[in-house]
Amino acid sequence: MIVMRRWLNLFLVAGVGAALLGCDATAVTVGGVPNPKPITSVVSLSPSTTEIVGSLNYQGLLRGRTASDDFPPSITSVPVVASVKPDYEKIAEIKPELIIYDADLYSPADIEKIKSSAPQTFEISGNTVEEFSKEMYKIGTLIASESAASTYVDKMRTARDNAIADAPNPKLSAALVLAGNGTEHMIAGTEGFYGDLLRSTGAEVKGPKSKKYELVSPESLISWNPDILVVGFEYNNKDIEGSKARALAAANKLLNDPRLQTITAIKTRQIIPIDEGLMTRRGYRVDRFIEDVRRRVQAIADKRK
Repeated sequence: MIVMRRWLNLFLVAGVGAALLGCDATAVTVGGVPNPKPITSVVSLSPSTTEIVGSLNYQGLLRGRTASDDFPPSITSVPVVASVKPDYEKIAEIKPELIIYDADLYSPADIEKIKSSAPQTFEISGNTVEEFSKEMYKIGTLIASESAASTYVDKMRTARDNAIADAPNPKLSAALVLAGNGTEHMIAGTEGFYGDLLRSTGAEVKGPKSKKYELVSPESLISWNPDILVVGFEYNNKDIEGSKARALAAANKLLNDPRLQTITAIKTRQIIPIDEGLMTRRGYRVDRFIEDVRRRVQAIADKRK
C-alpha cells in the first residue's frame, strides 16, 4: 500500500504527456498486422506496462522494470531500473530498443528524458477501456505478440459489453476509493480510465470530474452518495489470510469513519473490497476487474429486488 501511495502521489501532480509514440512511429500498425522489425529488448517504467509486456511476451523481452512491479510473478527476476524516478544510468547500460510507460505517472520533463533514452518509446494514456484496447493492439505489434494482444482485447470488450447489457435497471451508483486515514481517502475521477473502468461494470460512476484519483472530502463523498463503494486493498495470493485481513481493514476504514455514516453505501454496508492492483493499473487484468465487480454489483442489485 505504501509503495502504491508513493506512485499515486506522483500521479496526482504529474502532467499527462501529449505524444502517444516517440521515434519511428511509422513502424507501428493496428489490428494484429505483424511488425517486420519487432522489438527485442524492452524497459518498462510503470506497473501497468510491466503487466502488459510480461504477460503478452514470454521470451525474456523485458530487460528492466520498476520497484513497484509485482505482476506477473515471472517478472521478479527482471532488474529494477526505477523507483519513483527512472535510473537513467541503469537504463543506458541496458540499451533497450523500446521504453514503455504509463503517461500518468510522469511529468512532461520526465517524459522528455525517457524519450531520449531509447530509439523508441510508447506511452499508454487511454482514458477509456476502448482507447486502451487500441493501444494494446499497437503494443502487440511492437513486441511481436499480435495474437495474444488481440485475444486480451476480445476478453476486455466481451466483459464490458456483457456487464453493460446485464446492468441492473435502474443502475446502482458506485465509486472507486483508496481508503486512508482521516482525510486521506482518494476517489477515482469520472472522466479518466478508472472511471470508465468502473462504468464498464454496469454501474453509474460517482466522483469528481477528473481523469485521475483525487483526495476527497467527506462533504463531497456525502453529496455524491454512492450506493456502493469499491475499495482497494493489497492482495497477495501467497498470503490469503493476510489478504482477507487487509480487505476487512480497508472496508472498516470507510465503515467506521464517523463523517461518512449518512452515505447509502455505508448505511447498507455495501462495500466491495478488490485487489488494489486491479483498480490502479491499465494493465493485463482489466477484464478480471470488470467481471469481478460486475458480479458483485449484480448480487447487490438482486438482494434489493
